[in-house]
Amino acid sequence: MLQLVEANQHYGMDADWEWETLLPSNYASGFQLNPADKQQHSISVYHQIFCLDTLRKLYMNPGWEDDIKKQDRAHHCLNVLRQAVLCNGDTTLEPSHLELHSDGKEVAAASGMDVLHVCRNWEELKTLSLSQDDSIIHHSSAS
Repeated sequence: MLQLVEANQHYGMDADWEWETLLPSNYASGFQLNPADKQQHSISVYHQIFCLDTLRKLYMNPGWEDDIKKQDRAHHCLNVLRQAVLCNGDTTLEPSHLELHSDGKEVAAASGMDVLHVCRNWEELKTLSLSQDDSIIHHSSAS
């Protein structure tokens, strides 16, 4: 699906309620692929969004967690997001412009906004993740 990612004021650093809308209501419950198996699963993109939001919260609220837990969580989330970028790297060509950095050098910079990207259909993904009658994924409450 082609999607124009526009520059806007949504999903700002202090927009908790907007970030919460990105995760389905059953995100924390997990899924079981096989009802006989107790192994819980999560859709990776929701884990990635959760981590992005966690890093936002850590940045905006320095005292949100103790330092040890904060470092562990940040390290975990950076690795989740690194893996996501490496596995799903967006190869869209983005127009760039020259930008002056603090060291006085001009470098090419791109915003990634106002460019067509090939994306997954979020409505279909959310419908699938909330479905309890799907023949492949069976929803289960976390133990």
